[in-house]
Amino acid sequence: MTNKLMMLIALFFSIGIMAQDKLHITGKITGIPNEAKLTLENNFKKVVFQLKDGVLDVEMELTVVPTLVFMMVEHEGKQKYTTFFVGNEAIVLNGSIEDFPNNIKAENSKYDELRYQEHLLTKELNDKIEILSAEARTMIEEGAIRDSVYKMYMNNVEPLGKITKIIREIEQKSADFIKDNINTDYGRYSLRYCLSQFTPEEIREIAPLIDPKYKNTEEVRFVYSIADSNTLEEGDKYYDFIAKDINQKQVRFSDYFKGKYVLLDFSTLHCGYCQEAAPKTAQIAEELKDQLTYVTYYVDHDIEGLHDYYKLKKDRGNLIWNNGGRLEPNLGMYRQNGTPHYMLFDTKGKLVKDFLGMQGEDFEEQLRALMK
Repeated sequence: MTNKLMMLIALFFSIGIMAQDKLHITGKITGIPNEAKLTLENNFKKVVFQLKDGVLDVEMELTVVPTLVFMMVEHEGKQKYTTFFVGNEAIVLNGSIEDFPNNIKAENSKYDELRYQEHLLTKELNDKIEILSAEARTMIEEGAIRDSVYKMYMNNVEPLGKITKIIREIEQKSADFIKDNINTDYGRYSLRYCLSQFTPEEIREIAPLIDPKYKNTEEVRFVYSIADSNTLEEGDKYYDFIAKDINQKQVRFSDYFKGKYVLLDFSTLHCGYCQEAAPKTAQIAEELKDQLTYVTYYVDHDIEGLHDYYKLKKDRGNLIWNNGGRLEPNLGMYRQNGTPHYMLFDTKGKLVKDFLGMQGEDFEEQLRALMK
């Protein structure tokens, strides 16, 4: 009897431990048709499911925790999403589809409270943006000149547009919130997504606020890589770094400077614009190979995606990466915050031009002109 009792106790505890190895979501979301497709997504993992009368019961194993998880609802060509910041834990989501994207909280979560607090902090301002956006759409529908409406609502230089002013206010509130909560999981996680809202000086002010016990976490190492470097300006020499090539051999970025210009391309398979640009940019680099060495830094950590992306380029150019993903300190030095992103260096390693986003049909022409 004693042995059986001990086995039952062991089984009970092993089941409990296993249950915590996955995110388990229960609850009820009203307003979602039974035939709607739902997707739970995190870090290249997806779980596709459906609800019956709004009742939720779905599991997903999270590799790195805590983390941001996306839930997408698709029905009749329309999409709505929500996010929550959770670990491998049992949480409850109760609410309505009308609460998407932010006005829904993961009950019983150890981590989601701060994410929800930040939402409440900026909710009124986001509601104002919705009202102003509707105003702008109505003006255009009634015949107003689109460029004039854009300038009135979205102008990014003084005088700022009506919506732009509110966006700046939201960014400041979020930045202050992150600084106040930098020693929490959510604060450190969120910092990577709003680095563009901080000047290098502000990053240097934030870094010492971080508790030393977090110094070896990937988020903090990424922050320190920014704090310890300056943003590259035209005429500045590249930052050297160690990476792996497509064959997993260790290389240095400096190895690629052999008397030619170097085009450094930050890209990933998990970016529609990158997929579209990859074969085009590889072809341009092939046309310019006598003057130009083409190096793509794959910013994600999935080796399958690495090889699939190289196929999109028809195995042309040099492909390097580090399995640390988007929080690799190398990327912090280069202020890498979006893909695709191109940086052209001259034969001496000095930055000639920084190209943000997908480039137009004149990209080859621009490169030729800059390499004269």
